[in-house]
Amino acid sequence: MTDGKLRLPCFDEGHVVAERYEILEAVGQGTTGTVYRARDLWCDTDQEIVALKAIHPHLHSDRQIFGRVRREVKILQQIEGRNLVKLLDYIEDDGLLLISLDYVDGPSLDRY
Repeated sequence: MTDGKLRLPCFDEGHVVAERYEILEAVGQGTTGTVYRARDLWCDTDQEIVALKAIHPHLHSDRQIFGRVRREVKILQQIEGRNLVKLLDYIEDDGLLLISLDYVDGPSLDRY
């Protein structure tokens, strides 16, 4: 933050993240990160579309937030069910903290 503005991970359509995820579009942004609809280039099945959550870089040094993200990942790795989004991958790459999840097409839950 050299200019006083937050620098958020902002990927354009077609950008490839971690040599694996091709960004298709941004689908949401919250206090801890930006979520993108992305294509998993390593996937050979019809499940290649994922939700890719990029944690805001300014939060990486916040031990509380970083710990919360790691706890979220550990919890998601241990649970599964038909009403839960499945954690696919957790990536730390080139200063980025990313979480890959099943993509669920539908309206945003912030409407409810």
